[in-house]
Amino acid sequence: MDDSTRDYYEQEARRFFDATVNIDPTPILNPLAEALSPGARILDIGCGSGRDLLWLKNRGFFPHGLEPSPALAALAETHSGCPVTVGELTTTDLLDRSWDGILVSGVLVHLPHEAVPAHLARLARALANDGRLYVSLKEGEGAGADADHRSFYYWQDDDFRRVAQGAGLTVLSMSRSASARGNADIWLGYLLDAKGGKP
Repeated sequence: MDDSTRDYYEQEARRFFDATVNIDPTPILNPLAEALSPGARILDIGCGSGRDLLWLKNRGFFPHGLEPSPALAALAETHSGCPVTVGELTTTDLLDRSWDGILVSGVLVHLPHEAVPAHLARLARALANDGRLYVSLKEGEGAGADADHRSFYYWQDDDFRRVAQGAGLTVLSMSRSASARGNADIWLGYLLDAKGGKP
């Protein structure tokens, strides 16, 4: 994540929280929830407002958030009542543990394409046996920035599938949906497992 993107989430934490916390995440999270047993331990990377943490907790899971912005992390922890660690996907030691589920929603879109394969491989290694990974990405070509100066890197389905397979991940299901925030973005959602990459 570049500095301008990181600065946005810290400086505009309350605005981002207010814009996202009341969006119903059920269509996004159901594939992951249905693939896991009650009591599963789930790491939500880039947990933002804590909306998804609360949804998962209310369904009998044990979620733990990771959020780069200290301001957003505090809001997420208060909103969800779940533990939230301040840190980033690129450097966190939380992936040295084993997780039943890992949620990476709207996070990899901020990383250059060439950085994603190594991170996917690390995510695959952090999955417990029969663990599941959920990833969402913006559909499109190349890279760009929005009005808030956040950098985005766009993906095509075939390209992501190829990178996921190279990281030892198998696509179990895929969805394509319009943004819940009412803009023109199209999101690709993938439920994956790492059976193909585990001994």
